[in-house]
Amino acid sequence: MPQLRILDLSFNDLTGLSSWMFGKLSRLTHLNLSGNSLIQTLDSGFTQFLTETALTNLQELVMTNTGLQEIMDNALSVLTQLISLDISRNPMVKFDKNPLGGLVRLRELHADNPRLCCLIVHDTECYAPVDELSSCSDLLRRDVSRVCLWAFSVLALVGNAGVIAYRVASSKRTPWSTFHVLVVNLSAADLLMGVYMTMIGAADARFRGDYVTRDNEWRHSNTCIAAGFLAFVSSEVSAFMISLITLDRFLRLCFPFKAQVHMGLRSCTVLCSVAWLCGVCLAAVPLIAQLQFYGVTGICLPLPITRHSFSGHSYAFSVFIGMNFALFVLIGAGQVAIYRAIRATSKAAGSKRQNRDTTIARRLFLVVLTDFCCWFPIGVMGLMAFLGIPIPGEVNVWAAILVLPFNSALNPFLYTLNGLCQKWEENKVEKKTQKILANLEAEISKLPPRSVEALVMSCHRSNKVNAQKLHSLDRPEQGTASTAVSQGTAKLFIQQDTSSGH
Repeated sequence: MPQLRILDLSFNDLTGLSSWMFGKLSRLTHLNLSGNSLIQTLDSGFTQFLTETALTNLQELVMTNTGLQEIMDNALSVLTQLISLDISRNPMVKFDKNPLGGLVRLRELHADNPRLCCLIVHDTECYAPVDELSSCSDLLRRDVSRVCLWAFSVLALVGNAGVIAYRVASSKRTPWSTFHVLVVNLSAADLLMGVYMTMIGAADARFRGDYVTRDNEWRHSNTCIAAGFLAFVSSEVSAFMISLITLDRFLRLCFPFKAQVHMGLRSCTVLCSVAWLCGVCLAAVPLIAQLQFYGVTGICLPLPITRHSFSGHSYAFSVFIGMNFALFVLIGAGQVAIYRAIRATSKAAGSKRQNRDTTIARRLFLVVLTDFCCWFPIGVMGLMAFLGIPIPGEVNVWAAILVLPFNSALNPFLYTLNGLCQKWEENKVEKKTQKILANLEAEISKLPPRSVEALVMSCHRSNKVNAQKLHSLDRPEQGTASTAVSQGTAKLFIQQDTSSGH
């Protein structure tokens, strides 16, 4: 076959290449080896095969669906006349810094790995999927992605660490409650998300300018696996903790007089331990099954929200979409029951403890609402991808960088900092009231005795009127009458003081 110019061996179930089978094919210009499980690595052995068969004049080489996984440096360097190379539909996962070295006349490249396009030094058209996450030089392609990543990383780390420190410090003054235990565990889970984002940001800074040659090293490193593991644990434990907080508030507000059904400290600690154990086990399944899971993308946590399939795709879908959707349905049902209880108790005067539970429940609603707004889009996109509806690959990037860590960065402000701001405002009002009363007392001491006597008699008559109004209510509360009398007295003092010209 020395005069042969075109050879098509596609889909012939060939399992290997041998020079004695081909002979000398010095005039061959087009070779198609598609659909044959021939070779996993293009190395010096493949170079030797090309040389021995005199295939150095090839202009077109097609090797789709051949199981190709790796290309070594200069493995195709003898193909100096090659114009078109098609290695698409291959699980290309590894290549060196110069896999296309020697292909000086290459004008057309078809591949599934977009990073191969970064290694073309000539004016060559590269047909490969666009990598929305990474560029040839950086792990994070866009500066806005980098800014969002670091912003949420700082908020998650500082906010959640501050919440844990504040709760631990306040426990020395007030005893621990189930709510405090759950909030601390939620903050610990969200803190892990901050650690994950910091690890991704640090990798982006480390590989900046040379990421394309370090991509495989990073995605298969223990650091990337650890980062993805922490993110998996964080997202699931956070969902479990939100569920437990909803359950705790539901039992206390819907069954306020049945202490036996309330969550105690011991049972709360046990449930938190179970939540952490479940989160760790769920994140460890891909490692135990030896799935190429955490290294699928440069951000080390593949979300099943695109049609791109990967090792462990079904498992990721069942956890991130199926299980989390079921959890948030239960959380939503619990919130409906909680707010029905709040609406019922708000019609009657509540005790201090009931008011505190109501305030916590309202804050909880904001937390659940933000969780729902984050996970609902991920669930919808996951279902769309499952049904085969096209979704841009860039969505995966924004979901992992912006949507997934949003709750971890926001929860500390909704749970603790909001309460601290409220206490600060209350303390500010109390100090202002004390100052007014002190000034009022000083002004009264300057009044003549007759004016003071008349003022006391007027206050006495005002107190009687206020007491009669309070006794006419259906369910007066202890302490309310004295508060109203004091307020009335203070108002009368101020009016009398104003009319006296002081």
